[in-house]
Amino acid sequence: MENNAADSISSLSGTAVNSPTYVTPSITGSGYALKLSRNSNQYINISTYQSFVSTSFTVEMWIYPTTLQDGTDFGLFTQRDTESQDRLLQMIIRDYYLYFDFWDDSATGATATALSTYTWYHVAFVYDYLAKTQTIYLNGYQDGSHSSAGPYLGITGSINIGMVTYSGGYYYFDGYIDQVTLYMNARNASDILSDATLTSWHSFDYGISYDSGPNKINGTANNVTLAPGKVNQGLNFSLSSSYYQISGYVLLGVNSNSFSMSLWVQRTSTGGGTLVHYSVQTDGQGFCTVPIGFSSAGNIIATVWQPNNQVTGPVLSANTWAHIATTYSQTNGLTLYVNGVSIGSTSAQRNDAPGTPVILTLGNSLSGGGCSSQSIATGPFYGYLDEFRVYSRELSAREVSALTKDKTCSDGIINGDETDIDCGGSCLTCAVGKNCTLTKDCDNVQCINDICASATCNDTIKNNGETDVDCGGSNCSPCGNGKACSGAGDCAIKSCVHGTCKDPTCSDGIMNGNETDIDCGGSCPVCGVYQMCKVGLDCTTGCNNTACINGYCQPVVYSNGTYSFWPMENNAIDIISGLNGTGVNSPIYLTPGITGSGYALKLSRNSNQYINIPTYQSFVSTSFTVEMWIYPTSLSTGNYYGLFTQYETSSTDHSLAMLIRGFQLSLDFYADGVTGVTSLTTYTWYHAAFVYDYPSKTQTVYLNGYQDASRVSNQPYLGTSGSINIGMYQDSDGYHYFDGYIGQVLLTMAAKSADDILNDATLASWHSFDCEITYDSGPNKLQGKAVGVTLAPGYVLLGFVSSSFSMSLWIQRTSTGGGTLVHYSVQTDGQGFCTVPIGFSSAGNITATVWAPNNQVTGPVLSADMWTHIATTYSQTHGLTLYVNGVSIGSTSAQRNDAPGTPVILTLGNSLGGGGCSSQSIATGPFYGYLDEFRVYSRELSAVEVSELANP
Repeated sequence: MENNAADSISSLSGTAVNSPTYVTPSITGSGYALKLSRNSNQYINISTYQSFVSTSFTVEMWIYPTTLQDGTDFGLFTQRDTESQDRLLQMIIRDYYLYFDFWDDSATGATATALSTYTWYHVAFVYDYLAKTQTIYLNGYQDGSHSSAGPYLGITGSINIGMVTYSGGYYYFDGYIDQVTLYMNARNASDILSDATLTSWHSFDYGISYDSGPNKINGTANNVTLAPGKVNQGLNFSLSSSYYQISGYVLLGVNSNSFSMSLWVQRTSTGGGTLVHYSVQTDGQGFCTVPIGFSSAGNIIATVWQPNNQVTGPVLSANTWAHIATTYSQTNGLTLYVNGVSIGSTSAQRNDAPGTPVILTLGNSLSGGGCSSQSIATGPFYGYLDEFRVYSRELSAREVSALTKDKTCSDGIINGDETDIDCGGSCLTCAVGKNCTLTKDCDNVQCINDICASATCNDTIKNNGETDVDCGGSNCSPCGNGKACSGAGDCAIKSCVHGTCKDPTCSDGIMNGNETDIDCGGSCPVCGVYQMCKVGLDCTTGCNNTACINGYCQPVVYSNGTYSFWPMENNAIDIISGLNGTGVNSPIYLTPGITGSGYALKLSRNSNQYINIPTYQSFVSTSFTVEMWIYPTSLSTGNYYGLFTQYETSSTDHSLAMLIRGFQLSLDFYADGVTGVTSLTTYTWYHAAFVYDYPSKTQTVYLNGYQDASRVSNQPYLGTSGSINIGMYQDSDGYHYFDGYIGQVLLTMAAKSADDILNDATLASWHSFDCEITYDSGPNKLQGKAVGVTLAPGYVLLGFVSSSFSMSLWIQRTSTGGGTLVHYSVQTDGQGFCTVPIGFSSAGNITATVWAPNNQVTGPVLSADMWTHIATTYSQTHGLTLYVNGVSIGSTSAQRNDAPGTPVILTLGNSLGGGGCSSQSIATGPFYGYLDEFRVYSRELSAVEVSELANP
């Protein structure tokens, strides 16, 4: 991209479309980078066809995005044949993540590494044809992988850099692209790490100025001569005017960016002197420091700046080669190595930088003798230097040690005791696929048939993300008792105690299993006041006034805890704390709401309608949770839809916004927020939750009870004024209104747990019969009606076609034969649209049904006068499953489930006038016996969750 799109190696030169420009400096600190404007539809087209069919290939490039957003693609390197599987090659950014696809056959970057704007990234896309694997690398490290993939089959199409097209649309990159390289083979991880992070390598073996690294940042010599070095040729600094200067280190100019420097030194004098000088001007001045040099006593010293810290090493012997290396990261601080051995480190710290490309000068500070040097006595260096390397990452101690080995570890050939080129033996360990003799030659994998094999779950080595040898982690099977673990998921018994898999009990004196405190909570007995908890059930039995608040069982004044609650029952009154709202521009209330009865707030975006709550409520430096049910009727890319907001000013952390950004939920303090990854659709009820945990500074968005996004905020929310608005978001550009229905708005001045939110979103009702016969202990308060039976009206989500659900109850029969347990209808007499989802056959078998198509699961005959737990779960993917006492009896195959599209009524113990409804093998009629703990969920419970309900 040196002011054109010419291919400097082969004949795949490109043509600019819509006049993109080239800017300087590029990632190399000089020369040009391609600048593309998304708004101007700019990209590079390479019309010559290049085949990627049934072959390996690698594409690498440097990118600097200036625009990123959810819900859209940004093309990087693409080729389009047709929009059918494996015929559209896409290397793109999707939303904020790298994406590698052959069309309907893709790898996506790990969700932990969302890209940011105005940042240089090295990206690599590798397809290994033999392994059928697509792999994405970000800044040299694997970010995503997909097998079995491909092969790619597209046999026509030009290459486009900066654009992808499909479904009639064109999606352009916005920012800079540089150093685009295509290899027709699958490059290995070590090669890509080198390309991404070996910023420069001046070996002085190929001419005095040549950079053997990937970026070709050549140096300039002044009164320096070539001489025998530690490895072949080196540099001789013999005059006070001698220096060697290298310009164009872009990433070294970024605040607190990780780096490493390595060089061989042979002094011919004593006392002070500059080894490496850092500046923005060629005379050594401007923003400048001296990162490596000697004290007046001759001690080798490494420095880091702002705050000033240094590591002091020994006095180096004259006329003897010594290897010097420094490594830095903000987490570990600065470390100085002499001959491969760590001399010492600073603590974790930042490192100031100018924000522009910098210049490194070897052997002299020139006119920068007054720059920050701490104990280094600046001045000319006298002696020899060789093998100067700069990395844009923090090298490990082992990597530094390898650099001190003889030339055999870096000369590009197999020699010494190496087993492959520059690896194995006493050099660095070899990557997968390299030659080896013993397993110790390989990088934590087995040497099989003289090749370093891929990590597996049976190679007797702790690798592959395992927590113990061949078990644990995300790739291998859970570990058995006594094995190491990092969490419950690493253990077959789902219990990790102090890093070891152990069986949990309710009397072992430690907190394990699903306990929330020592031997209480979860499936153990309830916890006492001020013991830890996750949900209210960890604290309460029956209806006592103890709740789980801020993670502890605490007495509460209200049964709802320290909340505000706006049920939107034909008004905007807060029924708990008095934060009452007023309708602006005449919003209306309609019925039914999400509870199947009562009201929901209806807002019109075109009429600028919302609810204003003028009483100030502080959210400053504290935890909070906002939950609500929403039903959007319009959504559009680029628009904001306010949900729950408080506006002070349009400045960072002074505008609290819980909103829909385009199609995704977002929690933002203004320029300091998190946006969900799931796109919403119109005319659908959603449970939305926004949680801020002040101690951990974590913002989390939940959708339908599940985490949709999370990040650590830069600061807590700081706005000290402003009313609360429901359904409107204000910023410096104006007002942004919600369009649709809002119900059941709940404010908690604490960070609710994920379990609590999942409960609020999906526990449609829970009739425990412990708090009077009609009371619903679930979040929606669907009160029952007892007429010899219990009638529970108002299940909205149960009325949707193929919507997931679960039902759970305890039963004790006092008769035999048939009978209805649960009847489903749209009318209170049991008729209209109606089925019988749970009941008994004429022979007494417990039976569960699903309707249209009709299928059922038949269980055993239940013993009379004995309590039995019954549960059913359904999803369109898994069909209907029946559980008896926590054990699955059987399932239908995947299937749909018809529904009326309106709220439904569940009747326990009788079909009333609906004896002719669809019941399949169930013999409808009255149930005789006892029922308890009837729960309904709007999701498919897992087998583990059902087992927990069956074993209270």
